[in-house]
Amino acid sequence: EQRVVDKTVSDPGGNQELLIAEWRRVRPSGVAILDGHCAVLTKAGPQRLTDSVFAALGVDALVVVTVDADTAAARLSKRDGRTLSADVLRSLQDEEVLGAKAVAASLSIPIVHLSGPPQSVFDSTIQSLLGSGA
Repeated sequence: EQRVVDKTVSDPGGNQELLIAEWRRVRPSGVAILDGHCAVLTKAGPQRLTDSVFAALGVDALVVVTVDADTAAARLSKRDGRTLSADVLRSLQDEEVLGAKAVAASLSIPIVHLSGPPQSVFDSTIQSLLGSGA
């Protein structure tokens, strides 16, 4: 049985307010890694999140991980039973990357973009950021 998951966000602002409130409640002391997005898919298309979201979360660095849009579409279909076109996913990834660059520049924080990285490259990037105090 395949489940259908709608990946669109109807209220990006409200969604992010909930994220910030919950993050403030549960954030551990010391280093924390939050897996999130710099853009979300709305009914109108991809929408970037504002810099204020990341400032409120206390983000010290960004790691943007992208893969080929066809690969992303296949993974999404396998994981969620949901089909999104590679064009939609490509557009969303483009907004993710542009949004992350804008956030990093605005907050003066480091950004690393990994495109289809093997696990070892991802792991060493995270270790490097953790070691730098970012």
